[in-house]
Amino acid sequence: METIAANRAFVRAVRNFLNVHIVGSDEIDASKKGTPSIFEDDNEVALPSSQGMLEKTAKNSGLSSFEEFQNYLRSAWKLGVYKNAEAKTWTSYNDIPAKEARILMSILKDK
Repeated sequence: METIAANRAFVRAVRNFLNVHIVGSDEIDASKKGTPSIFEDDNEVALPSSQGMLEKTAKNSGLSSFEEFQNYLRSAWKLGVYKNAEAKTWTSYNDIPAKEARILMSILKDK
């Protein structure tokens, strides 16, 4: 048990240092259904999602609304930087699949 605890503590330290917002399934409270959450000083805090991180990255890149983000996607399509036929059906950041959100975050960071 001591080895398992030490290994878990090391992994948490590395994750926190690298600012990686992913937790293991054993760290999520399975008794509640719905959005996974963590407890921080007795307050429940929702875990960050890929879509939420994309929205934050977009705002940091100067795209203050989803409409501006859509315009950016259109120009990225024309330039050949990012092409996804399903993008025209997205009406909010929550509609974007997690995998696509991570791709778009990396493109925005390189912008």
